[in-house]
Amino acid sequence: MVETCIKVVWWKPRIQTLTTPKGDPTMVYKYQGHYQYDDGVVRNWDSSAIGVYYCGYPLSNGNLLVHYVGRAVGKDGIRGRLLQHMLEDLWSDISHFGYSVCSTIQEAENLEASEIKRLKPKYNKQGK
Repeated sequence: MVETCIKVVWWKPRIQTLTTPKGDPTMVYKYQGHYQYDDGVVRNWDSSAIGVYYCGYPLSNGNLLVHYVGRAVGKDGIRGRLLQHMLEDLWSDISHFGYSVCSTIQEAENLEASEIKRLKPKYNKQGK
């Protein structure tokens, strides 16, 4: 899969825009997405990267409204975790996903926790 959208972003859910943050370097991560959330796209994606993924749908302004934030740290990485969610078929209103690659499991755990706390996605049960 050719990755066409790589940018450093900050999500502000109240105004639903992605912008570059000012002054807080700990919250700057490379976001990659929005990709179609379907079996063909995810299965053909050749990656076992660990990190945090965001599931939702695109808004008219081109940003992703996040409904779920997850962490993928197993051997199959983000790709494997997304495929597991697709087998569950729980989210009828999720059409796209994006992700941030992390270099360590601890970094992924910390990012997931802070993103759930900040975004309060409707399908996350922990961290609310």
